[in-house]
Amino acid sequence: MTTIPRGMAMPPLTPQDITTFLYTYFKAEYAPIRSFFSTATAIPTHPGRWVAMGTELSPTVFRPANAQAQKDLATLDDYLRLHGLDATFVHGLIVRYARFDLHERLEKKLYESCREDLMVRKALKEKTLMDALWPTYAKSPADLVEQGRKVRAWYGDMFAKYFRYLHSLQDYKLRLEVEERMRRTPQLNLVPFVEHLVNGPVEAVMPVAATGTGVVLPKSSVMEGVRPEGRADRFEIRFDAPPYLSETQTKSV
Repeated sequence: MTTIPRGMAMPPLTPQDITTFLYTYFKAEYAPIRSFFSTATAIPTHPGRWVAMGTELSPTVFRPANAQAQKDLATLDDYLRLHGLDATFVHGLIVRYARFDLHERLEKKLYESCREDLMVRKALKEKTLMDALWPTYAKSPADLVEQGRKVRAWYGDMFAKYFRYLHSLQDYKLRLEVEERMRRTPQLNLVPFVEHLVNGPVEAVMPVAATGTGVVLPKSSVMEGVRPEGRADRFEIRFDAPPYLSETQTKSV
């Protein structure tokens, strides 16, 4: 039986709960890229508590604080400090979850709005979070290894869809068709609830390059004799599709 600490209505959030919330964020954002129906079911544990935390972070009216949500936020802050995560970015994800009552897919909307600046900031912040939470080389529990493998595959799908190269805010290159779309739309479109992308640090990442076979890291990042975390026992070959195709499928043999 789980012990409920004094002053709390429910047991405290566990590190697994918080990791699952971030995992489902990546799933909701990028798993639909390979989905035939462009959808993905991504529900975190205790969804009501995440909604309460989001409304606590960004209240819309004057009201007393929610004691349980405040304690959950304190647990979250301890988790963020432990893993060295960007609190501004993670808090923003929780606020968006509360606003839409789900992980609302932002990736496609930024592309359709031609907000190249936000697309780059988002990809960099996500790469930093992903490397901190699911490091490529680490002795992690089996469930984290599997999570990391899936998250990197989803992120790789996004990267291959939009980018050729990414290192920092100034050092990146979009795919040709994406670059042409951005150039054809000079009008600035405003996007709601993206303060977590605009504010906070944006760190340069280990340069990532995309080729016709997907996403690859530079040779210097590969440690000889060490098996990367989550590498599958099979390989995957990807080919660039013509720009007019919006759906792709995979087949394992």
